Amino acid sequence: MLNRRYIFWGFLGYLLFVVYGSLIPFEYRAHSFDEAVAKFAAIPYLALGIASRADWIANIVLYIPLSFLACLWLGGAGRIKAAHYLVLPVVLALMLAIATVVEFTQIFFAPRTVSINDLIAETLGGIFGIALWLFVRNWLLHLLQSFRQGGHQSIVAVLSVYGLFYLAQSLFPFDIVLSLDELEWKLDSGHYGLFLAGDGSSVLRSLARLLGEGVAIVPLGVLAALAYPDLSLDKKGGLQRAFIVGAVLGGSLELLQLFLASGVSQGLSVLVRAGGLAAGVLLGHLLRRLGVGFLARFIDALSRWLLVPYFLALAFLAGWFNEAWYSLSLFAVSLADVRVMPFYYHYYSTEPEAMASLLANMAMYMPVGLAIWAGRLQRAKRVARAAGAFNPHKGVVRVTALAAVGLALLIELGKVLAPSKHPDFTNLLIAAVAAVSTYLFMRWLEGALVEKAEASSSSPVLADIDFERVVDSDDDVDIAVDGDSKVAAMSADAATERVAPRPATAAGSVSAPHFLYALPLALCLGFGLYRYPVLAPLLAFALLAYAALLWRRPLSWLFVIPLLLPLFDLSQHTGRLLLDEFDLFVLVTLLVSSLRVMRQPPLNWPSPLLPLVLGLLWFSWLVAVLPPLWPLLSDGGLRQPGSHSPVEAWMVGKGLLWALLLVPVVRRTGADQLEQARRYLLWSLSAGLFLLSLVVIAERYAFVGLTDFDNVFRVTGTFSSMRTGGAYIEAFVAFSFPALLVVTLGQRRWLLKALGSVAIAMAVYAMFVTFSRVGYVALALGSVMVFVGWLRVVGRLSALKKMALLMGVGLVAMAVLTPLLTSGFAQYRLARSADDFSFRLQHWQQAIGLMDGGVLSKVVGEGFGQYPVNHLLYAGENELSSSYQLKQQAGTNYLLLRAGKTAYLEQRIDISPQQHYQLSLRIRQPGYSSTAAPSPALSVFICEKALLYSFGCTSQSVNAEGLTKQWREEVLVMDSADMGAGLWPSRPVKLSLHIASGAIEITDLRLTMADGSDLLENGGFGEGLKHWLFVTDQDLAWHIHQQWVEVYFAQGILGLILLALLLLVLARVLYRPLLRGDIQASAFAAAFAALFTVGLLGSTMDAARSSMLFYLMAFCVVLLFGVKPVAPFKSKGVAERRAQSR
Repeated sequence: MLNRRYIFWGFLGYLLFVVYGSLIPFEYRAHSFDEAVAKFAAIPYLALGIASRADWIANIVLYIPLSFLACLWLGGAGRIKAAHYLVLPVVLALMLAIATVVEFTQIFFAPRTVSINDLIAETLGGIFGIALWLFVRNWLLHLLQSFRQGGHQSIVAVLSVYGLFYLAQSLFPFDIVLSLDELEWKLDSGHYGLFLAGDGSSVLRSLARLLGEGVAIVPLGVLAALAYPDLSLDKKGGLQRAFIVGAVLGGSLELLQLFLASGVSQGLSVLVRAGGLAAGVLLGHLLRRLGVGFLARFIDALSRWLLVPYFLALAFLAGWFNEAWYSLSLFAVSLADVRVMPFYYHYYSTEPEAMASLLANMAMYMPVGLAIWAGRLQRAKRVARAAGAFNPHKGVVRVTALAAVGLALLIELGKVLAPSKHPDFTNLLIAAVAAVSTYLFMRWLEGALVEKAEASSSSPVLADIDFERVVDSDDDVDIAVDGDSKVAAMSADAATERVAPRPATAAGSVSAPHFLYALPLALCLGFGLYRYPVLAPLLAFALLAYAALLWRRPLSWLFVIPLLLPLFDLSQHTGRLLLDEFDLFVLVTLLVSSLRVMRQPPLNWPSPLLPLVLGLLWFSWLVAVLPPLWPLLSDGGLRQPGSHSPVEAWMVGKGLLWALLLVPVVRRTGADQLEQARRYLLWSLSAGLFLLSLVVIAERYAFVGLTDFDNVFRVTGTFSSMRTGGAYIEAFVAFSFPALLVVTLGQRRWLLKALGSVAIAMAVYAMFVTFSRVGYVALALGSVMVFVGWLRVVGRLSALKKMALLMGVGLVAMAVLTPLLTSGFAQYRLARSADDFSFRLQHWQQAIGLMDGGVLSKVVGEGFGQYPVNHLLYAGENELSSSYQLKQQAGTNYLLLRAGKTAYLEQRIDISPQQHYQLSLRIRQPGYSSTAAPSPALSVFICEKALLYSFGCTSQSVNAEGLTKQWREEVLVMDSADMGAGLWPSRPVKLSLHIASGAIEITDLRLTMADGSDLLENGGFGEGLKHWLFVTDQDLAWHIHQQWVEVYFAQGILGLILLALLLLVLARVLYRPLLRGDIQASAFAAAFAALFTVGLLGSTMDAARSSMLFYLMAFCVVLLFGVKPVAPFKSKGVAERRAQSR
C-alpha cells in the first residue's frame, strides 16, 4: 500500500505550487477587507473568446492533480468501499474552498483577473481529478507496481507514462476550436505551413520549438525499442519502420494542432518528430545490444571534445550573438532591472509558448546530467578495477544540480548585456531539474537493463554477453515508495560490466559512434556533388576511385591531400563554392577514415600542450566562424551572397576546420608506419611543387614568354584564391621547396637525381617569376637550412670540405641569380623595398584600427574573412573596393554592382577568332537610388586573360542613360578579334563586367553565336555565382599582408597565443631529430621557417587552402615526429641463435 504520509506531503507541495502559480507576479495592490469582499461578490462572468480559451483550460488542468492527490490522501489506493464515497464531496468541497480562497486572494495582486469562469474551470478540474481516482486509479497503481518490480515491466510502465505525457504536452493547452468561425479564424492566423509556419516566430523561437519537439520524442523511441524488441532493428527495415511510425505520429499531431487555437502546424515538425523517434529506436537498439556501458563510453569520450561547442551552442540559443553587447559598465544597471522571481516571465507568455520554452530549456541542460552520469560510470569502472570498492553515485545528484545551475547562471548573466534579451533565473531551476532528472533516468535505466538481463539470460539478444564479468557492489540505492517496500538498484559497475560486452574488434570494423560521425560527412559529400556545376559524374568517379584507394591503403591520403591542395582548384570554371572539389576529397578522406581506421589505437600525444592547443583552436574556430555567419539568418530569411558576404567566414575558416578534423586520422597512423607517412608527405609536397612549376611555366609561355623578365606579369599558377591578391603561390613554393631538395638529395640513382635537379631548377624559376621579394628570401633560407642539415648527414666529408661545398653552391646560386635580380621587373621590385615596407607598416596599423575596439574583439578577434567587410564599412571613401551582391525580387534573380576600386566579375568562355557575338542583358537602376543619381558606367570586356592580367581585349560600354527602376534590355555586338586562336597552351578567354562609377542591377546575360546558342553559363544568376569569379588587383582592401596581424585580426590575442604555442610544440618535437641529423626533420623545419618568412610581408593565413597547409602540416609533423617509429622486426640468423644458446 502507498504510504499516506508521503501522499500528504505531495498534496501539500503541489498545493503550494498551485497557489504560487495563481498569484505570480505578486504585485500587491492595497484593498481593505470590505472592499475585497465587495469586489469578490461582484465578480463577473466573462465572455471568453478563442484567444482566452487556453488560459481557461490551463486552470482545469492545474486542479486535476490536486484533486487526485486529495482523493488518494483521504480515500487511499485500495478497493473502494461504500464509506469511501463520502470522501468525494469532501474533496470537491475542499477544491471549491481552495479555488475560492485563491480567487479572492487574487484581488490583492495585479494584474490578475478574477472571474466566475476561473471558478468554473477549477471546479471542473476538481471533478476530473475525482473521476481519475475513481476509474484510472487501479491502472496507475499497476504502473507503479510494475515500475517497482524493475526489469522489462518497469520499462513498459515508464513507456506508458511517458507516452501519455508526450501526447499531453504535444496537445497542450487543449484549446480546441469549437465552431466554423473559429476554424476560419485559425486558418487566417497563418499558424501553419507546408514546411515552416508563418506565425511570426523569431528564428530562435522556431529553433527552440523544433529542439523541444525533437528531444521530447527521443525517449519514446528508446523506451519502445527496449520494451518491445520486435519493434527494434533486429529485423530488416526496422529503422525505416520507426521513421514511418514517427512520421505518422508527427503528422497526426500536426493535424490535430490545426484544430487547436494556439497550435502551430508545420511540415518540418513531422520530419523532426520522425527523425527523433528513429534516433530513439536506434539508440534503444544499441542499448539492448551493447548495454549502457557503450553509451557511457561514447558520451564520456565525446563530452571532452564537445564541451566548448556545447557552451557556444547554449550561448547562441540564449541570443549572445544576436547583436553587439552593451558596455560592461552597464552590467549593474541592467541586472537591477531583472526579476529573479521563479516563473515571473512565464506569466507574461501564452501557455504554448511557456511550455515550448520549458521543454527547450530542459533539452538544453539535459546533456549536463548525461555527461556527469557517463563520467562517473567510467570513473567507477577504472577505480573498481584498481582499488575494488567505490561508490560512484554518492553525492552526484547534488553535484549535477550545482553544475547545471552554475552553467545556467553563466548563460543568463550573459543576457544582461545582450540587447533585446533579459535573463530569466527560472532557467537555473529548470536546468537543475533537467540535469538531475536525466541523471536519475540513466541510473534507473542501468538497473532496468541489468534486471532484464538477469530475467532473460537465455535471450538471443543477450546471448553474447559475458555474465562472468560482474563487479559486485555494496552501493544499493533504495527507492522508497511506501513505508514497507523498497527496491534496490544495482551499482553502476555491475550494470556496465554485465550488459556491455566488449568483443575484440578488428581494425577497420565499423562501430555505431563512427557510423554516426560518418553520416553527416556523407550528407555533406552528397550535397557538394549534387551542387557541383561542372562534370559532376567525372568528379564522382574520381572520388569513388580515391575512396577505394584509401580503403585499400589508409595512409595514401597523406600523399593525395597535400598534392591536391595547391593543384586541384577549378574555381575559374565553377565559381567559388561552399564545398569545392578539394573539399569533397577531404570529406571522402574523413568519411572513409572514420569507417576504416578510427577503431585503431591512436598515437600518444607527443606533448601535453598539444591537446590543450587543439581544444582551444576548436574554440577559437567556433568564435571566428559562428558570429560572422549569424547575419545570414535575417528577418527575411537567408541573406543573399555577395562580395562581402558573411559566408566569407566559412570560405576562409574551413581550412582550419579540415586540419582539425584530420588530426584524429593522423593519430591513427600505426607506430610502424611513421617512416612511410613522413615519406608520403615529402613526396607529396615535391610532386605538388613539380606540377605547379609546370603550370607556372605554361602560364608564362602562354602570356609573356619564358625569358621576358621586364614585363610586370606575376604568375598565380593554380591559386585562384589570388583573385584578390595574396602571397599563396610563393608561400607554397617556399614551403615545399625544402621537401624537393631532401627528396632529390636522398636519391641514389643518377637519373632520379637528374630529374630532381630539373624539378629544383623549375621551382626556382617559378619562385623567381612571382617577383616576390620576401619569397626570394624564404627560398634562400629554406635551401640553406636543408643544406646545413644534409652536410650533417654526409659523414665522409671533412668539416672543411663541407664548408667549401656549401660556399661553392652559394657562389653558383649568386652567379646565376644576380643578373636576374639586378635587371628587369625584379630589380624594380627590389629597389622599392624600403618605401614599400614603410607603406606596409601604415597598412598594418590601419588594419588594426579597423577592428571593433572592444575587449571581446581584441581577445577573440573579428572572425575569419572579416577584414574586407570592415574595410568596406570603415575605410575612407577613396579606398573602397568595388562590390557585388546577388538579389531576388518577384522571382527574378539579379546582380547588384557597385563601383569602387577596379574589379571585375568574369566568366571563362569558349569563342572562335574573327567572329561577332551578340551580348544581351537587362539592366535597371537600384531601388535605393534616387532618380537624380548619375548614370552608372558599365563596360563589358572580352579578353585573353590570366587571373589578374588581360591581353588583347575588346570592349563595349553599356548604354545606361536615363535608366529607371524598370528593367530595360540592352544589346551589344562583341568582336572576338584574334582571341581563341593558338595551340596549347592557349590563352583562356573571359568575359568580364566592370563598373567604373555608380551602381547598377543586371540580369539575363546572354552571349549568343549566329546560330543562337548561348556561350554563358548562369547568365540569369539563378544558381548564385556558379561559373562567375570576382577578381581585383587592388589587394589592400582584401588583405592585411602580414601573417601575425592577420591572425590577430581574425582570432585575436587568443589566436596569437595558440599560434605561438603550436610553434613551440613544433620546435620541441623537431629539436631532437635535428640534433640527430634527421634530414626529414631538416626539411620540415626549413619549410616552416620559409613559410613564416613569406608571412612577414605577405598574406598566408586568410585563405582556406593556405591556412590548411600550415595547420595540417604542423599537426602531421608534430604527431609523426613526436613518436618514435617501431623498428622493423629482424629474424635472427642460425649462427646468432647458436651463439646465444652457448
